[in-house]
Amino acid sequence: GLFKTTDAGTRWRQLDIDFPDAPVIAPSNPQVLYQPPAGNGLLRSRDGGRRWRRSASARQVGRCGSGFVIDPADPMVLYCGSDHGVLVSRNGGTRWRVLPGSPTDVWVMAIGPGPGTCLVVATREHGLRRFDGVAWAPMATPEGPAITDLQIVDGDGRVLYASLADRLVRTTDGGASWQALPSAWPRFSLSTFAVDRRASDVVFAGGSAGLFVSEDGGSTCARRMTGI
Repeated sequence: GLFKTTDAGTRWRQLDIDFPDAPVIAPSNPQVLYQPPAGNGLLRSRDGGRRWRRSASARQVGRCGSGFVIDPADPMVLYCGSDHGVLVSRNGGTRWRVLPGSPTDVWVMAIGPGPGTCLVVATREHGLRRFDGVAWAPMATPEGPAITDLQIVDGDGRVLYASLADRLVRTTDGGASWQALPSAWPRFSLSTFAVDRRASDVVFAGGSAGLFVSEDGGSTCARRMTGI
């Protein structure tokens, strides 16, 4: 089921809803959540996950299938990856269009927290690509297994974290070079991670060994499992 914490992982409570994937929280309004598009369409909550309504049907979300993100300034502006390119909706998911020149076969996507549009996507055939709101450009891809998740920490996309199945890596130069987080992090099957947008040194990672939290940018970490 779906669990929620409001104290950085110290305590958790279960919400009365069952989703196959974690919801995506709108950066500009944490009470607005979306359940990424699937066979039942696109679901949206305006009260922090207590009640949900269908924002778009499966037919309306159409080809949207992977890498779902929300614009940091507007909870109605959504981006999603597809086999045909990166799709954008500006009305909460009812209508979508393809961004010109976007790469195809996208499976992971991240959006920057600052003003303007900074998108980074991982593709199966073209590696990492960055979009600055005008044009797309290639980025160096970290060595190792395929990227399973991405997060941009700063507004211009120079600081990024990526998960590679069993470890987290980080770049501070826009992807020119990547470094694995120190060995203090346990090696386990990594299913999800997140960086606190208000404090970029706070990193959460979850997987087969539980939930781990770092408060120093990944140099050290502690297990946080109370209530889970």
